[in-house]
Parts: sequence; C-alpha cells; structure tokens
Amino acid sequence: MSYCLNPLCPHPENLLHAELCQACGSTLLLRDRYRILHALGQGGFGATFLARE
Repeated sequence: MSYCLNPLCPHPENLLHAELCQACGSTLLLRDRYRILHALGQGGFGATFLARE
C-alpha cells in the first residue's frame, strides 16, 4: 500500500503501484524516488514515514 504525502488528503491509502493518489491526485513518490508505505508518527515539527526506494 502506498501512502499519500498530502496532509489534507481525505483518503491517503492507495494501491502499491499507483502513480497518483486516487483521492487528491498528488504524486505518491517523494523526490521522485521513495514510495511511502506507512505513516509511523506525527508531531509538532514533522512526520515520520516508512519508505522504500
């Protein structure tokens, strides 16, 4: 499952090999290289994700 990086996305979970988020249309690759698999945590200064190249 790929995770959308848009913090305002209403449904951030997507299929594993999707190019764009099906809910908001944002790209699912971080820096055109890393695919976010799961959100690990979020705080006042940022968010931490599990990613795969």
